[in-house]
Amino acid sequence: MGIVGIFIGIILVVFLTYRGWNVIVAAPLAAIAVIVCNQIPLTASITDTFMGGASGFVKTMLLIYVSGTMLGEVYNVSGAATSVATWVIGLLRGKDKSKQISEFSAIFVIFAASFILAFGGIHVVALTFVMLPLALEIMREADIPRVLAPALVMGCILTAVPCMPFSPGTQNVIPMTLLGTSSSVAMVPGIIGGVFVLALNLFYLTRTAKKMKAAGQSFNTHALPAALAKDEEARRSAAQKELPNPILSLIPLIVIFVLFNAFKMYVVFAIVIGIALTFLLLFKHIDGWAAIVKILGNGASNACVVLLAGASMSGFGALVSSVESFQVFANGIASFQGPALLMVAVSTMIITAVSGSGPAGLNVVLPMFTNIFTSMGISLNAIHRIASFASTTLDTMPTNAIFIASSGITGVSVKDSYKYVFFATVVNTSLATFLVVAVLTLFPGLA
Repeated sequence: MGIVGIFIGIILVVFLTYRGWNVIVAAPLAAIAVIVCNQIPLTASITDTFMGGASGFVKTMLLIYVSGTMLGEVYNVSGAATSVATWVIGLLRGKDKSKQISEFSAIFVIFAASFILAFGGIHVVALTFVMLPLALEIMREADIPRVLAPALVMGCILTAVPCMPFSPGTQNVIPMTLLGTSSSVAMVPGIIGGVFVLALNLFYLTRTAKKMKAAGQSFNTHALPAALAKDEEARRSAAQKELPNPILSLIPLIVIFVLFNAFKMYVVFAIVIGIALTFLLLFKHIDGWAAIVKILGNGASNACVVLLAGASMSGFGALVSSVESFQVFANGIASFQGPALLMVAVSTMIITAVSGSGPAGLNVVLPMFTNIFTSMGISLNAIHRIASFASTTLDTMPTNAIFIASSGITGVSVKDSYKYVFFATVVNTSLATFLVVAVLTLFPGLA
């Protein structure tokens, strides 16, 4: 009954979230189902195990989430993010500024802007709020159906961006903290895997957009609720203000990237310096000191909502991994007879699915299995890169807080948009993960 209870808990949290329940509520309910089926003490399981996992996640991720979302809020309010995206569009259009961009070009711009901003230190949570309004404007110009918006943004920021070498993303930072590795380990396999999934998503989403348009769908096919339509119009009006210089907007991102990778500075300190530099360089595009206080407050608030969702799922994952029946799985991993590196990928993918998020999965799987992995002769560098990629696979179930927020912002339903998100962030990331495993298996020296 124990293993069955684990599956019941996982199915329940996915079902409730898919039906519109907040994951902060759904995860504890699913945890109670696991507790009842495994016949373990209720109070201790919730207060010690569940809350222990949740508090551990908050301890590890709070400052990263808050600083990253504050940076994102600065770039959103100042117009710096719009400036960078507009600049990239201009480069693609060339001299003919009136030319309508193609589906490929539109998606490429969204990917390029997301990649630049993410590698500059803006956390994926904040980047979601920054990029979705920009993506909608770009999609409007290319007349790409609105229902693809979550997949277009998540297809970059939740796939290659968090796990590639040199990335300040959480799924590259967590293994650094837990394993003592650097941001650039297994650089060549990591770059190959990242480029592969981005190219695959670019091809898939472009092809999908063209097929949908050929079937008669357009940007305006899905009507918006009145309140969302009003908010979107307000954002479009605000975007018409004078934008900062794009090169000036890129300087803080470059500084963060250099401090994090070249000087090995703690990522939070690098981002805080970037925030201060952004205020200094773009002060005239921000409405005074009162606006700065509001920006920092909004950034912290946005971070905490998603942080608590991740913490709730991390608590659920900690509970599941603590029950005796789960040890059957752990023992199976320890006795795995296949390729050792494949074991790293598969175990991380499964734990990520149970935990409901990539960062939560890494915080469970690395402490639990690293000694088993190293005893099989797997290097810490290889564990870092494979686990990073594997944690981007099954983390985007319908329970994913960023996906739920994306659907709400864009005004499309979870049911209509998830199938595109699934292919871009589950199927294609899984293929990229297995590619990284294959490269490191054939060329172990690249770790």
